[in-house]
Amino acid sequence: KKTGKKTAPAAPAIKKTGAKKAASSSKPSAKLSKRLKKLRPPSIGGDIKARGQLRPVRTGISLDRKLDMLGVFLAVVGFLTILAMLSQTNSSLTGGWVNLIARVFGLGMYVFPLALVIVGGWLVLRNFERVPQFSAERILGLTLLYVNLLVWMHFLAADSTGKELLDLADAGQGGGYTGAFILQALLAALGVIGALTVLAAWFVMALALTLDKTILDLFGWIPPLILRIQDWIIDLKD
Repeated sequence: KKTGKKTAPAAPAIKKTGAKKAASSSKPSAKLSKRLKKLRPPSIGGDIKARGQLRPVRTGISLDRKLDMLGVFLAVVGFLTILAMLSQTNSSLTGGWVNLIARVFGLGMYVFPLALVIVGGWLVLRNFERVPQFSAERILGLTLLYVNLLVWMHFLAADSTGKELLDLADAGQGGGYTGAFILQALLAALGVIGALTVLAAWFVMALALTLDKTILDLFGWIPPLILRIQDWIIDLKD
């Protein structure tokens, strides 16, 4: 009986030691699995996504390159147009191009190629510090001023020659078809006096935009001039 009481408690101790050995043996396997996960290389899809986020792929031509190409094109066309105008003999291509410009712009045809060269050169050299920067208002003002002068030239040519507006444009005189169509529309809608009034106001607004000044600044020289004339008249009476 005494031996049975002493040997009976030994069975649970064996179970505890076995559980401790199993727990201790599972810890190294967990550590090894963590190390293997760290050493595992990243997936190909994740690497591609990370590269795509860091370095975006550029598609197409940039805006600066497009403006440079446009500037070179305009400058070359303007230079070739000037040469064609100065040449006495032209091919069918260059001759047709010069005749088209003469019909569209009339006597303003000589300003058109110069404007192309200036605009094209400015687009190419716009990033240099010494090149003047033109605002959108000034470019708009120059364009409106040029078209306004075409209409004035067509009006004066029609008044002096007595020809029809479209006949002058077809002959490359006056302001060409540009001046003829605008002048014809103004005369049909407003008459002679109304058309001249609109052209005068148009000229003042275009000049103010071109010079980047207000309309009052444009006429700021008139009051001092009137005072000088009045003083001159008073001096003559005295």
